[in-house]
Amino acid sequence: MPITILQITDTHIHDLDVIDFYGMQPRASLEQVINHARTHIPDIDYVVVTGDLTHEGGEAAAEHLKYNLQQFKCPVYVTPGNHDDAHIIEHYLLDDQIVMPEQIQLDDWQLLFVDSHVDQQVHGQISEHSLIKLNQQLKQNPKPALLFTHHPPSSINCRWLDKIGIKNGEQLLHQLINYPQLKAIIFGHIHQQFEQQWEHFLLLGSPSTCIQFKPCSDHFATDNLSPGYRVISLHSEGKLTSQVFRCPI
Repeated sequence: MPITILQITDTHIHDLDVIDFYGMQPRASLEQVINHARTHIPDIDYVVVTGDLTHEGGEAAAEHLKYNLQQFKCPVYVTPGNHDDAHIIEHYLLDDQIVMPEQIQLDDWQLLFVDSHVDQQVHGQISEHSLIKLNQQLKQNPKPALLFTHHPPSSINCRWLDKIGIKNGEQLLHQLINYPQLKAIIFGHIHQQFEQQWEHFLLLGSPSTCIQFKPCSDHFATDNLSPGYRVISLHSEGKLTSQVFRCPI
């Protein structure tokens, strides 16, 4: 049986129950996305939330998100985004079920997590320490690997978003060329579906659980597509399949 990973991203939960966030209600849309996923994807083994967990980085938002993520009866892994406060995540979101790991070992796969957020900045950056650690993890373990982060490491052909991706994304990508076991980098931040082959691995961006950004736009623009999530199936011998689902709101 394949391993099923549900990726949700950019939940942007506010401290208050915001009625209008660019025409969306983030708390309500998250609940609908979670209900949709639990109904349509019956055997979820792991949930990964790839950043912008909250919008202001506040305690109330983190506690509300925690309550919603606890509806899943499986491990939940989170990584921070540019809107997040690592201190708040650690003290108000994490518990025995919801953790913020660097590496998870499965029987035939490994899941890697790298923090791309920079305090008080919208763009991303991978620290030198994290690049060295990632290099060591892949050198030491030949298992097929997925890498999760918040910001995209390369251009997504959306000019305003390309300015606020991972600043040293090219360095990251060229380091990862050396590891044939890497199968995909999976990220959020862009609030839209994105798939691209880069050398031997995939770049996979996913829709937000709230507002969507318009693809191929030069300036900030929202789209009218519904919130969504990505399902990743890990098969034997390093094969993966992936599908994006939209949740009618």
